Amino acid sequence: MVQDFLFVILFFVIPFLFSWIMNKIGYPVTRLSIPSFTFVSMILLGYAGYFLLYFQLIDYRVAIGIERQDLVLTAWMASSFTIVSMVLGFFLFARAFATSRLKPNRSVFINELLPFEHFALFVLLTLSLLVLLLYLVQIPKVALLVSIMGGGEDSKFVRSEMGNNFSGKYHWYSLFMHDVAKLVAFSFFAQWRLTKKKLAGFMFFLSFLLVAFSTLMATEKAPFAWFILGLFLVHTIVKNRGRIRVGGALFSIGLMLAFLILAYQVFMGSGDALAAVQHAFSRALTGSTGSSYFYLEFVPDQQGFLLGRSFPNPAGILPFEHFRLTVELMQWRFPAEARSGIVGSSPSVFWTELYANFGWFGLLIPAVFVGFMLAVLDFFVNTICISPIVVGLNVWLLLHFKSLATSGISNYIVDMPLWVLVALVLLITLMCRRKLGCRSGKTLVVS
Repeated sequence: MVQDFLFVILFFVIPFLFSWIMNKIGYPVTRLSIPSFTFVSMILLGYAGYFLLYFQLIDYRVAIGIERQDLVLTAWMASSFTIVSMVLGFFLFARAFATSRLKPNRSVFINELLPFEHFALFVLLTLSLLVLLLYLVQIPKVALLVSIMGGGEDSKFVRSEMGNNFSGKYHWYSLFMHDVAKLVAFSFFAQWRLTKKKLAGFMFFLSFLLVAFSTLMATEKAPFAWFILGLFLVHTIVKNRGRIRVGGALFSIGLMLAFLILAYQVFMGSGDALAAVQHAFSRALTGSTGSSYFYLEFVPDQQGFLLGRSFPNPAGILPFEHFRLTVELMQWRFPAEARSGIVGSSPSVFWTELYANFGWFGLLIPAVFVGFMLAVLDFFVNTICISPIVVGLNVWLLLHFKSLATSGISNYIVDMPLWVLVALVLLITLMCRRKLGCRSGKTLVVS
């Protein structure tokens, strides 16, 4: 009883206390920034679910083996330590640059897209479409079509063949089909919300269709739901100066929930809306946190500490064989699916991969460094000339780093999408405006 009481008290104190600290160091959770959005994502996706797991309030999670309160408590403490460490990183950056002459651009002016920027975005949209077509040629079936035609179980196998078990370099296809396409869609949406011009609206419509198909074709529900949220974030930056309005946030969440209900009914055969809502909330709140429980069971009892083997090994240049941690964990936990040929994965909060490689010592410094670097990147992006394409990059970054709450740290060690998209935006901005901090072109006041 005492343990339960202390857990409940600390569970609710930590988010509120550190939200207050975030506000004091210049990253209020009601204003969009990379640090604040990542912090909120960590709380919602990589922290909140532990309450449900600890008191065994989700039947499905109990049924698949999440029963030990001591392991749930250990995972919760690790997530709490990670969040505190990240906030420390934000604080260290705020203190280090408090007296710097460089200041982020908090202007209320957003520059309209210049003609060449329009053209560059159109080229990127066309290139993304061509890559999608090239990808479709190389897969025998599309999971979305299989699911719609009634093959729910078959779609799981097709989905694994489209992703984890794809024979080609899937990450290069994904770069254009998903990341570049979303950047283009966010940019055109920002331009349309800014100017109300029909051309911008039409180009956004085309890019929206591309992103919708590319995110849904593997019957993955979360990517499209996050894309919907991304559009709300674009609107928040363009119309509300980055300040989150409660009404807009609730509307966006309502759209995401409506989509998830429909998706669970279509893709997973959930018989009614209530069951679909339960599936959606269970996956959102306990998907990542539940996986962290299995990491603690898997390492080191079933698999010794990896000592870096789950990290990227580009072209095999390093003296170790890459260990597919998320895939191996999934196959250990659900061997029946592995025997049927389904190659799934079980990602979790980014601290779990650090633990799997180096034990608890692996958590001591990296989370502070991650927090510091997120603050550096946020500062850098806000020094660039504000235009729809920079707004698009900013929103893409917000969604990209929110996945720290649901994926391993190795995704960010050799972060090709990050470097490619930042380089594209800088190149386009420099070519069009001659300097990164310019105010050229027509500027519009954000209302």
